[in-house]
Amino acid sequence: CEIDEETWDLQTKLNKCPWLKDIKKLDKNVPEAPKIRVYPGDGKILVEWKRPYDNRMPITNYIILLYESFNKENGLKVTVSSDPKCKICEHEIGNLKNQVYYDVSVRAVNGVGIGPLSNIETVSPNGNNKHDDNMISIRELM
Repeated sequence: CEIDEETWDLQTKLNKCPWLKDIKKLDKNVPEAPKIRVYPGDGKILVEWKRPYDNRMPITNYIILLYESFNKENGLKVTVSSDPKCKICEHEIGNLKNQVYYDVSVRAVNGVGIGPLSNIETVSPNGNNKHDDNMISIRELM
């Protein structure tokens, strides 16, 4: 009911398009929460999600949150996705410890604010850890 990027206030919308009074979401709001999937790699993980509904305000970026599952005091790692216009989005997080579990979630951001947290996925990078590598080299020497 709006014309080529012209934004009307709520009263003008209701005057020009009376059927909109039955629709509850007329105003802009924070984006909805994305649904994510994660895939392990060697020392890294890949986070994938489909762009959520933006609630009538373009998504400007995504915040990816990651922390060790059983060692939260070890710190939170926060990164920002570089492609806010993606339809199927993915973001790789590297420099992770293999065989350590991490909790991962994503939040979408638009001009109104930060949307709710996505589902939380737990994943462990699947390469060998350094302790295992040292044990293998000691075994090879014997």
